[in-house]
Amino acid sequence: MKIKKKRKITKEELRRDKVEETIFSFFDFFKKEPKKWGGVVVIALLVLVLIIFITQKRISKSFQGEKLFIQALTFLNGGEIQRAEEIFKQVYDVSRNSFEGKKSIYYLGHISFLKGDINQAERYFFEYISSKPNDAFLESAALEALSIIYFMRKEKDKSIKYIDNAIKKAPFKFQKSYYFLRKVEILKELEENKKIILDIIKENENLWKDSPFKEEINNISEYIEGAISAKGG
Repeated sequence: MKIKKKRKITKEELRRDKVEETIFSFFDFFKKEPKKWGGVVVIALLVLVLIIFITQKRISKSFQGEKLFIQALTFLNGGEIQRAEEIFKQVYDVSRNSFEGKKSIYYLGHISFLKGDINQAERYFFEYISSKPNDAFLESAALEALSIIYFMRKEKDKSIKYIDNAIKKAPFKFQKSYYFLRKVEILKELEENKKIILDIIKENENLWKDSPFKEEINNISEYIEGAISAKGG
């Protein structure tokens, strides 16, 4: 039994648009028996028009969402929090599954936090974290914000858990070192065993020794050492 050699695919075939090719082959087929297939063609054309309409509508919504998102950021940066909040909500409603729609959830959490509504902020931050894929920079910022919320509630374990997750998720070294500073500040206030804090600072020296936050972390370390010495520990 002879095995047939596979036919080589030409460069012309690789360049073909498969969708376009299908449409033209469909019309060539229709030309042979127009009366027999007239109804099918009408239906097919209607389906094609519907697909184009839906695609264009999605593109239009996406573009609208992008424009609104930029407007909302402009208002937020200008200190017009209420106006920014209104527009971020519009972005979420218009294109909630787009990148801008998901980012709007984070910024709605940020605005809620600024307004002092930490319960609403918590809900938005959790919603953002669960929306995948998302922006790693903003995800780590949302985790840090949750850590601060739990710090405000004096929930030490939860606060440390989320700041540790923020450090892991942060895509940039300066961001990791900043979150580590936040962790040290949280421990300084909530951890009773101050020696543990000194051990954590020493063990994670690689996170902060060459960072812009080196001086602040050293100051905290010296403060804790002084407090321990004063107690005779």
